[in-house]
Amino acid sequence: MSGELPWCDQYLVGNTAVLGPVPCLEHCEIFPKTGPETDEVIHSFYTGKQMARSYAAYRPRYPADIFDTIMSYHEQIITSGHQLAVDVCCGTGQSTLPLTKLFHQVVGVDVSEDQIENMPKGIPNLTTYVGLAEDLNMIESGTVDLVTIATGLHWVNTKKFLLEAKRVLKPGGTFAAYTWLMDQLDDAEANKYYRQAFALFKDYYTSRPMLAMEKYQSIEFPFNNIRRFDIPMREEMSIDQFVGCIQSIHATNLYYQDHPGTTVLEEIRSKMTSLLSADGKRDTEVKVQMTKHFFLLLGRNK
Repeated sequence: MSGELPWCDQYLVGNTAVLGPVPCLEHCEIFPKTGPETDEVIHSFYTGKQMARSYAAYRPRYPADIFDTIMSYHEQIITSGHQLAVDVCCGTGQSTLPLTKLFHQVVGVDVSEDQIENMPKGIPNLTTYVGLAEDLNMIESGTVDLVTIATGLHWVNTKKFLLEAKRVLKPGGTFAAYTWLMDQLDDAEANKYYRQAFALFKDYYTSRPMLAMEKYQSIEFPFNNIRRFDIPMREEMSIDQFVGCIQSIHATNLYYQDHPGTTVLEEIRSKMTSLLSADGKRDTEVKVQMTKHFFLLLGRNK
């Protein structure tokens, strides 16, 4: 496996320099600015049963610090309510479920029925709908205390969605967009190999995920009091979870479509196991220790 992306040596998380792996935005011309990423293509990738199972099993959970930061911001206004939160692009519920402990009623909306079917069942204050982020017709105007979208803003029509979010929010309501960026592995050799592995997929990172990598700087938000936060989370994964998470990424799946029969994920599994395993330890016991990096943007409805 050869070729390595240009990575920022001084990628800042708060005031802390992190050594990646995050693509250096000064060199983002290596990523195509456009690609086969129409809404139809994205929906066909995202809505299948296999992808829904992959999301449920392997997509990262969101750190408690994200929800603590959201609620601290939300409650700065004394009239802020806790009646209704709407989680858009809810997927299999990684972002939705924590909200059910913070709000009386939670609505999850996703374009994929398969994703929603893989969400945990039996939560009394959770209602789900299959629908578009850009058309929240199931939600009345001015009724929502909090609108969230997790690792989804870069996959929707941002202008249309933000207008819908503004429509359904109460005056003074909170908008929250957060996304998983990338991981920094504790083991230096494993982290270096992880960077090299992502170089294989570089031609399949199109302009949409780059919106997340640049922390939504190019998006104009129709909200006041915009705040931005970098939030790290310590994580330990099995090799299966780690490889499964890579497999759930859009660019990986585009690569597999162009390279049928490829064994790249098996190669990653084997190499990471070799780098991280102690003598006598079985593959199933090998753990990947890392720091996951997330970005959170908050805004107040006018």
